Amino acid sequence: MHSDPWSLLHELGAGPGFFFSPQLGGYWCAVKRGIVIDILRNWELFSCQSIRVPRVERAVASIPHHLDPPEHAKYRISVVELFGHRVLDGLTPAIRATARTLAEELAKGSEGEFVRDFALRMPVEIFMRMCGLPLERRDEMVGWVQSYFHGDSAQESNSAHLKSVAYLEGWLDEQLQHPEANTGHIMPALLKTRVDGRPLTRAEMLSILITVFNGWPGHRSPRR
Repeated sequence: MHSDPWSLLHELGAGPGFFFSPQLGGYWCAVKRGIVIDILRNWELFSCQSIRVPRVERAVASIPHHLDPPEHAKYRISVVELFGHRVLDGLTPAIRATARTLAEELAKGSEGEFVRDFALRMPVEIFMRMCGLPLERRDEMVGWVQSYFHGDSAQESNSAHLKSVAYLEGWLDEQLQHPEANTGHIMPALLKTRVDGRPLTRAEMLSILITVFNGWPGHRSPRR
């Protein structure tokens, strides 16, 4: 898959459109476009409550990813608003400054590894700045992201998930006790968010925070 993904995907497209694999704990694989669309539309039969292969035992469900309609839409709108164009416009200077700083650090050395020294660090650092998290724990959080998405086993992925949840849960509780002290964007936005006219609960805030953490750095973290 790493060396020649297109040939493998072509072979999959020429085979059965829906089949079962006993690997990674067992899972069904939908290959044909029409079948995939039918599955996505049939949420009553194909729930989103578990979407990882191998299965990850989550301490906290991910909002809105693990919600089925109609609840999904309520929270999805709220999460999307956390990253509206006005918000991103305000974050642009900090994102550019982060990119410049990491590039300058990379350029200072006689040699460097781009993925390790820049590509993995930048999205995690941006997330931390958005939250107002202490940057000295950046490399530790980078490790959690890598283990969660690219771990060699389900145990490694689950362990990384639990560590990130425990850390962000502790941080969230501190912010809820002293919201005026937060300098990031995420916490004030969560406090302002409304679902069905009510504020978010602590559990909902934590779930959305975990979603943002896994989505922002994780989906942008390249694998070696």
